[in-house]
Amino acid sequence: MSDIDTNLEVLRKIEEVLATALVSSRNNYTEIIEGNRYQILPKFVILAKNFIEENYASKITTVDVARFVGVSARSLQKGFEHFENTTPSLFLRRVRLKKAKEQLFKLRNSQNDLNVSDIALSCGFNHLGNFSKYYLLEFGESPSVTASGKTR
Repeated sequence: MSDIDTNLEVLRKIEEVLATALVSSRNNYTEIIEGNRYQILPKFVILAKNFIEENYASKITTVDVARFVGVSARSLQKGFEHFENTTPSLFLRRVRLKKAKEQLFKLRNSQNDLNVSDIALSCGFNHLGNFSKYYLLEFGESPSVTASGKTR
């Protein structure tokens, strides 16, 4: 084996070690790159999400959800912030908005007497002005535009 072959082999080994070190070491961007994709949700967060999905139309609070899953309201709050990047209240609002949007789409072609207010109330919104405001922020259009199917 010549000196050139030996040097090339040493350089390949050095390159392999450096590449492994770069890939396996943490840096300022590791958390951004990895995101939450490797995190497993704690059982109480899963139970809370399911409870909210099933009871969105009811008048429920963070305390109600926490009580149901058997943790303190603060623990529930921290769990949602850490694993879902939101709060239980905002998660509930988004579920309600999503369900309202689904019903508004159905309203387009139906012949029933439901209106936007009825749908908002049936999805757990008690303040119609807030419903419209949150809906617009979430979906970029008013609930009446979604219901009518007319875009601007």
